[in-house]
Amino acid sequence: CSGPYWFSKSTIFLILIMVEIYDIFISYSSKDRQIVHKYAKFLEDYGYKVWYDAKGLYGGVKFAGEIADAIESSKLFVFFSSENSNKSEWTKGEIFLAQKFKKKILPVRIDDSEYEKSVMIILLPLQYIVCKNRVYEESIEEIKNAIHKFIGEPTKKYLTSKNNNQQKRCWVKQSLWGAGFLSLFFAFFM
Repeated sequence: CSGPYWFSKSTIFLILIMVEIYDIFISYSSKDRQIVHKYAKFLEDYGYKVWYDAKGLYGGVKFAGEIADAIESSKLFVFFSSENSNKSEWTKGEIFLAQKFKKKILPVRIDDSEYEKSVMIILLPLQYIVCKNRVYEESIEEIKNAIHKFIGEPTKKYLTSKNNNQQKRCWVKQSLWGAGFLSLFFAFFM
């Protein structure tokens, strides 16, 4: 553990372990929370790692930076378009960040409202999915198929327990063991 570099290598490795990587970032207006969270829950249950503000932000967090980090570390940006989200300065900013980070964007329209003019140039050329005012079986399947084309199947599917039919994230425990072991290894031997 001697030398000027042992601390920086360990620190860099620990930072890399701690970076959250998401399959999907969901952008929407909080006024549409009820419908959007149903879609988000379906995607999580299917096995995708999804970031949306109800899960990702906690008290005291600098949320602008947290949102930017989540967009940057996501494979796909899903924008739930509605009258509310099209008026929101936050969702516009999220769309601009997704474009800046060269993210694939999937628009999902939950009403007939027009895109806000400042984001039309980004969103108009994109094929969108229509899911008006409620969650439909067809629209869930269409979203799942579109996401599959963009980023593939989830890398980790959740397993269902036979005892209580609740989904368990068995892979999380394995990931934590591996991360913990590697952290200790690098802390002591680098």
